Amino acid sequence: MHLHVEDGKTWLFKDLTHYIINKFIQNTRESEPDFITLLTQKEKTIALMIANGLSNKEICQAEKLALSTVKGHIQKIFKKANVSDRISLALKFK
Repeated sequence: MHLHVEDGKTWLFKDLTHYIINKFIQNTRESEPDFITLLTQKEKTIALMIANGLSNKEICQAEKLALSTVKGHIQKIFKKANVSDRISLALKFK
């Protein structure tokens, strides 16, 4: 079976994901995506950081959180946004 990125089955390298978000996905949306109201303030902050291309490590440093805490927030964000990867989340903000 061949898996595709569109299916959320193929993992992209961290640097490639960061590059794609920064290079091709600009935050041009004037209103917030619908799911944003489901997020806590911390989740909203982290979601916006992801949409702007920050890595987990960069989020940890900026928010002064442990990596496991950031990963937990990201799992909840993905579930609430109904996405399975960072690029899909960033596209929700476009």
